[in-house]
Amino acid sequence: DSVAWGGHNRLMDVDPVDWAERARAHADNATKKGVIAVACHTADYMAADVPSPTRVPLLMTRDYLFAGAHSFEGVVSTFAAGGSLAAMRRAAIRTYAKGEGKTEQHVGGAFTNPADKRWPGT
Repeated sequence: DSVAWGGHNRLMDVDPVDWAERARAHADNATKKGVIAVACHTADYMAADVPSPTRVPLLMTRDYLFAGAHSFEGVVSTFAAGGSLAAMRRAAIRTYAKGEGKTEQHVGGAFTNPADKRWPGT
């Protein structure tokens, strides 16, 4: 299972979300879910709170970007094939770079997950 968001980071426009409270409100659903959030700076808003026994951050962002489907294609395809978190991040970078006509080095810093050395707590 996975939950994904792509588009404008609405979290920039509203009061801070209490992710722990939301998890308690849905405690009856203990199914582990992968979380993908492709919008501007999603890691800033979610990386510290989303990881839990039932939520695995598969891909988040650390920059402004176009929230197109290309990065989703990379991460979801790799997830479905059983790839690692590092492989999911690399696939998102590769497909985003190709879709935007940029180099992987240029866009690589925009994507993060717990396999990234910049992930909080690593």
